[in-house]
Amino acid sequence: MINEMRALKRIKRDLKNILQAAPVLKHAKGAGRIFELYVMMRVAKALKDDGWTVEPLASNGNKILTPALLGIPQKNLPFIQRGGAPTGIVPTSLSDGPSSIKISRNGKAYEILNGVQFRGRSGALHELDISIVPHELVKSVRAGTSVGFPFGRAQIAIECKDVGSVGSPDEMRSVVARMYDLTILDAHLSYLNLPNNGFIFDSPAGAFAEPVAPKTYLDSNIQSLCVLARRSGLSSGAIAMTGLYRIQPYINVTHSSTSADQLVDDVVNWIKLNL
Repeated sequence: MINEMRALKRIKRDLKNILQAAPVLKHAKGAGRIFELYVMMRVAKALKDDGWTVEPLASNGNKILTPALLGIPQKNLPFIQRGGAPTGIVPTSLSDGPSSIKISRNGKAYEILNGVQFRGRSGALHELDISIVPHELVKSVRAGTSVGFPFGRAQIAIECKDVGSVGSPDEMRSVVARMYDLTILDAHLSYLNLPNNGFIFDSPAGAFAEPVAPKTYLDSNIQSLCVLARRSGLSSGAIAMTGLYRIQPYINVTHSSTSADQLVDDVVNWIKLNL
């Protein structure tokens, strides 16, 4: 397990830098949750250092740092990491759900989500440890009256494995299968009855679409970033699958390791070039 005390210290420091105030953090218990939050917060902090506007949001979409009201000093609402069973994006009416991080630059805005389930073409739900999707998509899902699930593939998906064993080919097959079911191609639009041409939608009804659906699975793999971040290594059989499916593996990712630094740098550079 990643050194939780050191990782939490780094998470709180990065969150404090983003909020510019003392953070209140409610993190989830369980294997791998601190690892996910560590990667998420490091990416957000690096984007802020690169000039992006970075704003932690409550589950209802409001900024976590609330403005002073009626002369009452400002206070921080907690940054909440989802605990318990996987779920989707909660509606605006539920203010105590998991937090997210909004990133924006040059008129474009996205949200970094943690532990959100996406719906695939089969109808199955797939949890993505960390995903980055358009802010307007999340707003559209939040506007519903119940928990909603984005339909399609996030342009950035990061799978986090805080385990000591070496990653097997079966682990890699699981990642490939998940991305396969979440991929919407141009050829799928008609039989899925989607009214728009897109990569990801706010629901199977397809009210929101961005960007344009790719022609082939290889195109989809190239147009998106799929990362596998592991605390330990990968077997040769697992590594053999990374090239064709464009899965970027990072091994030996621990607190302040060279691999962790490279992971963050590569994700930020991909965002700068593609979003």
